[in-house]
Amino acid sequence: MLEDRHLQAGPPEKRGRGQAPDAPTGDRHPSDRSRHHGSSRRRFLADQRTARCQHGARAGKSDPRLSPGEKTRRACAGVDRHSRHEGHGRHSDTRDRRGGYHTRYWEAGDPAAAPVVLLHDGAWGADGYVTWSDVMADLAADHHVLAPDLLGFGGTDKVVYFDRPPYPFRITHVGAFCRAVGLTRPAHFVGTSFGGSMVLRACHGTDWEMASVTSIGGTGGPWRLELGKQVLTELQPGREYIERVVELLTNDVTGFEDNVDRRLANSLLPGHYGAMVSLRLQHPQAPPVTRVDDYPATLASARCPVTVVEMSEDRLMEAGWTAHVKATAPQVDVVHMAGPHCPNLTAPAKTADLLRRIFARAA
Repeated sequence: MLEDRHLQAGPPEKRGRGQAPDAPTGDRHPSDRSRHHGSSRRRFLADQRTARCQHGARAGKSDPRLSPGEKTRRACAGVDRHSRHEGHGRHSDTRDRRGGYHTRYWEAGDPAAAPVVLLHDGAWGADGYVTWSDVMADLAADHHVLAPDLLGFGGTDKVVYFDRPPYPFRITHVGAFCRAVGLTRPAHFVGTSFGGSMVLRACHGTDWEMASVTSIGGTGGPWRLELGKQVLTELQPGREYIERVVELLTNDVTGFEDNVDRRLANSLLPGHYGAMVSLRLQHPQAPPVTRVDDYPATLASARCPVTVVEMSEDRLMEAGWTAHVKATAPQVDVVHMAGPHCPNLTAPAKTADLLRRIFARAA
């Protein structure tokens, strides 16, 4: 069961702004080109849930591909619950009177199984579902899978900080999210693209309880090609631009109409555009800010096994970027995989199988 849930979980900083999924109608993965989220081959029943802890989430519209249902659990005391109908399902909107960040997340699998936390890419219109739905469905057979929408994206609060890099406050938020949903054992953290960079930067000096860290196509920040920097920061309105973004992620937009549709809808959510353009907003006469950045040297003292996955047809990252990581942190495992920047979209079965092997090695 793939579940759309809303959680009040976030860092206590100042504010700016399971059961496995039902089997598809055919084979689990007829091919690695299974691209249609919610197609006739892959249908999910979903509970839309709301949990509240000390930190924050707000219910949003249900995905039309998910059938209605509702389960609500209280994760802490001192909450108010309001139920309403929205879209195709009933949402329970539970608000913590003490404030915090509202976080939407997607959940699948048995809560008693080994936990996996999946972090999405940072392109315009991303969220946990559009990035990971097929991989989640596969991994949920033997794992408890969680995919939160990051701050500034999807159904999570559109919070940004103008005086710091984009990673640290989101890393803090993900740690608070994991505590709020009650993860009591180390999780396998996996990110793609921006989410991959996040997990690499989190594996040293954070409070995440980590069994392993895997980055697919996320370098940690450096070694990006100019094409990706240019296109992904244009943020033009309209479907044509979103198609260009998805094409950079997949190298062929054919068959990803659902992905484009969802990203386009997400791009229109209040606050998302502002969150995306915030990095550009600098005072024209302010002196340049020099920040000390110890990455990638920090990987040498990672607190768990680390794997980086380099894609052979990646149009966003420099070829051979994993060699820089390996030179700095020899203990990091490097995997070379055929395909474009986001194999979670183009080859979900192979991606899930690779992750299982990585998790097994870490154990």
